[in-house]
Amino acid sequence: MKPFWVSYLTDEEGYLVPRFLVKHWIFVLPIFAVLSIALCIAYLSVSVEAPRIGVVPFSAESGISAVLVNVSFVAGVISLGLPLIYLTLKKGWTSIIEKMFAIGGGGLTLLLGGILAMHLLELFPSFLLLISIWLFSFFVCVSIIFAIAGVFSEEMRNLVFMTYSSVAGSLLGMGIPVFSMLFILVYLCAIDLLSFKLGVLKTIVTFSEDRIFFRLRHSDRELAVGLGDLIFYSMLASYSLVNFGASVAVLSTFLILVGWVLTFIYTTKSEVFPGLPIPLGLGMVPIVLEIASSIM
Repeated sequence: MKPFWVSYLTDEEGYLVPRFLVKHWIFVLPIFAVLSIALCIAYLSVSVEAPRIGVVPFSAESGISAVLVNVSFVAGVISLGLPLIYLTLKKGWTSIIEKMFAIGGGGLTLLLGGILAMHLLELFPSFLLLISIWLFSFFVCVSIIFAIAGVFSEEMRNLVFMTYSSVAGSLLGMGIPVFSMLFILVYLCAIDLLSFKLGVLKTIVTFSEDRIFFRLRHSDRELAVGLGDLIFYSMLASYSLVNFGASVAVLSTFLILVGWVLTFIYTTKSEVFPGLPIPLGLGMVPIVLEIASSIM
């Protein structure tokens, strides 16, 4: 009899993880790309000393009360948002969520691009850079219009929404302070796991019509990844870079990918599986160790 870990870390043909990944690398590459974009955005923001956009009531954690308010604020937004998404999907208004994501993600891309552009022009004033910034803004606006109109192919939609997810995650990762983020990440893992246990996650997948998912297809396999999962992966990666430096960020990003691979393997065993607990849980390990070492 095989040890239990072998049965979970092999595919239906009995290959262990390395062969599994070689055969299904296409499912790992998009997550790696999302994390890489988020890290590049965070690195560029730190390099040009761009201001962080606060997304919680207290950008500076003056005490435990500030942390509690920040976590409660984010938890409240998520707790209100999930039922709204559920009801919207159940009503059959799936296209509304997709259009809102296009507007929100595209708007955040323009906002972040504008902030970085101003600082880049201050450091490297040139006409060529100005033209590049203008072209970037033009293509982002076109992508928003096309995404709302629904004229993109599935591949192009995936690429655009993948970029939007990285941008949104980067803004969150840079805008939420250190200790508030740790508790928020734990909350996200818990709420995702609870949604899975209660069957809410499966219901959302059933009614979504792929509108809020990043769908990957390769050979005879198909996998849907929640756009929210991509945002939160990017959030953790950018957060680790801007707060703890490159070495912690690289290790955290690597562990997020390891967690994603494990989630992918478990997903092949079941129809629906929560995408946050394992990647975020592993990705937080270097951060928690870094904080613990600085305190001791």
